[in-house]
Amino acid sequence: MKVRTRPVVATAVTTIAGMLPIATERAFGLERLPPLAIVAIGGLFIGTFLTLVYTPVFYLMKEWLYKKLKM
Repeated sequence: MKVRTRPVVATAVTTIAGMLPIATERAFGLERLPPLAIVAIGGLFIGTFLTLVYTPVFYLMKEWLYKKLKM
């Protein structure tokens, strides 16, 4: 898991940082896109959380339950 953490976090953070000017309405010529940028930032945040926290925890719980029931 540690092998994939850095690329996932780096990709999400740089994409979110690139969309911040659009979300805060500071990008020239993109006045209509802040709602889209806000949704994209939220989706990246949720997706990164699910990838790095929820999925491994769910997998570990499933493995623990399997071992517990097998005994």
